[in-house]
Amino acid sequence: MIMFFRLLFLLCPFISLISANNYDEYGKIEIKLFSTLKDQRVQLRIKSGSFYLISYMDNKRIDTIQKVSASDNQTLLYIQDNESKLQINHSQHQLGFHSEIRLVPVDPGATYLLKYRHKERTYKGGLKMVRENGNIELVGQFDLEHYVEGVVEAEAGHVDYPEFLKVQAIIARTYAVRNFYRFLEYGYNLKDDVSCQVFHGAAHLKHKDDIARAVKQTRGMVLVDTTDQVIQAIFHANSGGITASAEDVWGNHIYYLNRKVDTFSLQANKTHWEKDIPVKTYHKFFEKRHNKLYWKLVEKEQLGRIYNVKQTVRRPFFNIKGTEISYRKLREYFKLRSTFFDIQKEGNLIKLKGKGFGHGIGLSQQGAIQMAKRRYNFKQIIDFYYPQVFLKKYY
Repeated sequence: MIMFFRLLFLLCPFISLISANNYDEYGKIEIKLFSTLKDQRVQLRIKSGSFYLISYMDNKRIDTIQKVSASDNQTLLYIQDNESKLQINHSQHQLGFHSEIRLVPVDPGATYLLKYRHKERTYKGGLKMVRENGNIELVGQFDLEHYVEGVVEAEAGHVDYPEFLKVQAIIARTYAVRNFYRFLEYGYNLKDDVSCQVFHGAAHLKHKDDIARAVKQTRGMVLVDTTDQVIQAIFHANSGGITASAEDVWGNHIYYLNRKVDTFSLQANKTHWEKDIPVKTYHKFFEKRHNKLYWKLVEKEQLGRIYNVKQTVRRPFFNIKGTEISYRKLREYFKLRSTFFDIQKEGNLIKLKGKGFGHGIGLSQQGAIQMAKRRYNFKQIIDFYYPQVFLKKYY
């Protein structure tokens, strides 16, 4: 299932654009695969082409274990943790015990399938398998452009508007370059989950050709700010008609992530949402998070002040008797789609009526899709959501 809406919250160090040609440094990327899962065994199948299985220890090559190909009978391998080593089995044959195993492609387009904790995904590139606290850690080694294709499919692969897909490709590449060194001390660049960018392997669904074309047409392009630094290419699903500022949400002023009116998002389906909460459940939030204020309002019979709150523009909080009530905390507590909502009491229910989906910072995916539908090109879409940033060929 494609997970279309992903929220990217993390602030990361700036990366300078050192030169016009950075492909040698940034053209390849290593991604921790199945990063939210743990298991002591993995099943590997060669789907196309050929690979070498190579034994490593302390990042030094020890020996070539075997060549494996999709065309022979040695396509299915089982790797499991065995005390201090990784054990490889093929059918009834054991291929030894190793500290680290690498799968190195012979053919540029060679692909392999991994089955890990009942999840199966196909990848194009290389693979490192190492022991990590009694489990097998998998790190994929990919061409950055191939990685971008996979991210675009996982983050927004259910649409086929070419200009929107170009925008999503540029954003994904920008994020990868900006955060390139984030997990380097752990032996990889990024994870494949929502803490970074979602990546479920090679693009393979309905719009894979459209995605590949968009990535190719924007090859090497990233977004930079007025100081030539790679930007924080933050995005969300739907702004609800007004984007949020980074300063309101994170406390950091970033000139290209300011609040702005976004009528395009209002034209998308399911922009509006509602949720009913029992009054007693609503009270519990205040008892837990703002206990003194809550009982003060009860004592003075002023609970109406938390029952009727309107938000005409996005705000980080509303104020009651000098106490700031965070919309973000309310959203997290009640699992709401966004922080952009009104509060109203009707009988024994608190009705929350909101707009948008996500934190609201940066680009609205649904808004960008609406712009693409109306024949705005990818540069115009980027300029609308990230004002005064620039496209630059990174390699």
